[in-house]
Amino acid sequence: MKFLTEVKARGVLKFATVYLGASWLVIVVGRTLFDVFELPRLPLQLVTILLLLGFPLALAAAWYYRPAARGSALSEPAIYGIGTNVATIAAVCIALAAVAVAIGFRASDIPGDWHHMLSDEPQEATGAAGERTAPTSANARATDGATQFAPPAHSVAVLPFVNMSSDPSNDYFSDGLSEELLDALSRAQGLQVAARTSSFSFKGKAADIPSIARKLNVAAVLEGSVRREGKRVRITAQLINAVTDYHFWSRTYDRDFKDPLALQTEIAKAVSQALEVTLMSEDGQRFELGGTRDPQAYDAYLRALKLNNATDEASRKAALAALDEALHADPNYAFAYALRARLLLYLAAGSTPNPALAQEKFNQARAAAVKAISLAPELGEAHATLASVLESGFIDFAGASTEYNRALALAPGSALVQARYAHMASMLGHNETAIAAIRRAIELDSLNPSFYDSSGRILYLAHRYEDSLAAYQSALVLRDGKPGPEGAVAGLSYLALGKPEAARASCTSQTSNWMNHTCLAIAYHLLARDTDAESEMAKLREQSGDGAAYQYAQINAQWGRKTEALKWLATAHRLRDPGVINIRVDPLLDPIRDAPEFKEVERQLKFPL
Repeated sequence: MKFLTEVKARGVLKFATVYLGASWLVIVVGRTLFDVFELPRLPLQLVTILLLLGFPLALAAAWYYRPAARGSALSEPAIYGIGTNVATIAAVCIALAAVAVAIGFRASDIPGDWHHMLSDEPQEATGAAGERTAPTSANARATDGATQFAPPAHSVAVLPFVNMSSDPSNDYFSDGLSEELLDALSRAQGLQVAARTSSFSFKGKAADIPSIARKLNVAAVLEGSVRREGKRVRITAQLINAVTDYHFWSRTYDRDFKDPLALQTEIAKAVSQALEVTLMSEDGQRFELGGTRDPQAYDAYLRALKLNNATDEASRKAALAALDEALHADPNYAFAYALRARLLLYLAAGSTPNPALAQEKFNQARAAAVKAISLAPELGEAHATLASVLESGFIDFAGASTEYNRALALAPGSALVQARYAHMASMLGHNETAIAAIRRAIELDSLNPSFYDSSGRILYLAHRYEDSLAAYQSALVLRDGKPGPEGAVAGLSYLALGKPEAARASCTSQTSNWMNHTCLAIAYHLLARDTDAESEMAKLREQSGDGAAYQYAQINAQWGRKTEALKWLATAHRLRDPGVINIRVDPLLDPIRDAPEFKEVERQLKFPL
């Protein structure tokens, strides 16, 4: 009791209260400032440690410098009054906060390895000369590693939510919900969202948030979990500052899953507001665009999404069956119609050996896309899909161009829309527009190798062959050295550069398909290996029949058989071969470009200006 009386008399408890209050204020204010200025966390952590270590020392000082109880044997002269002590505490804490902020600003300017040490962010290995690290936007990191990480403001990546349900097969639900939330956020004005392929590439991988953010060039990362038991769903979501690795927003939604659209919209709005994005009145409507309130339809749609991402024909046919379930439950589900159109478009492209079957699927794809647009006229992805169908299945370039422009106006934040628009612009010979659009697609989906393939094709058609090869090399790195289906165009770039042996080696290493056979037939001809060249032509005919009419025109034009090339070009036009969309810019057709027959086909195609 005497000791407690002394503690009270000396003001130690008051001192401790003031110290803890001032320390808490310094930490909260400091954390806010560090988030605002996106400073490394280490200086603030050091100050927090100093304040914690200083607490017992401060109590000892308070005991020593305050007067003891009246009449106590421990009585000592008061050196400082309580006002002086409080002022001292405040001054010391403010000084510590100022030092932390100063160190933070200094750390953010320190180049190279020191910056990574201070920011507690892992460095990426740099390869040898000529090697390429994971592609990022130019402003994310200079090639010499000297610049700090500066992602675009209001940019976010949505990682696939973790399935916490007792049934592992519910992965399709957690993945699909994450993808739908990503798509909804991408429609908010002023918010840049990393596309699905890049964000989902980290699924199941042990990667830390700062490293993921650097690779995707985003300022924030949204992650979470989904637990689904019967008709109830529990969704936990949290936003992380990608620079500081600090969780600045989190929320749990425990609901009866009877209105998926309302829940999805609620989460999208909360995330946008947490990112300090000013939501316009129409943004709320965009979050709900094309969706469904029927849980059965939503569940079937998410199953179709999962199957569609598998890309093989069997999975896509199973996805169509799942979409039939979704549309039976909700006949007004625009997103289901849009996905159905995309699936049918892919299946039509894979049916080229059977032109009648391909055209049937093109007709079905067009009907589904038109239906999606009638239900949700502002759905940009549906307009982009209709444009692709009109272009590939109906050789309707004027209609396709109109739909592509509409899609880009409605969904500028969609990497897929940007890439498809780039393809159309390239086909029309609008090279700079095409290159700008495909670069934007890569910014939004920087880890998607197919967009680098598209970039390579666009650069090839723009006669920028060295740049085309660099783009394909980037795609190859992202595929861990495994060739992709579009890689044969790299061989065509080698051919254009006068390197037939390099072209032969490049096309031989790729998966055997119609592009490889076309490339090899031309390369062997230039290498005076005519028997091998004819063999490649025979393989192509056996594989595709008249479905490869456009490729026969390309090969014969390069072999110097102009009459044969023009005959096959006319056949390709008659059969609505999708290849004819490129005749305006295809370098392989240059030997026959001045022929009257070529100009007549070009005129009948009615390219827009």
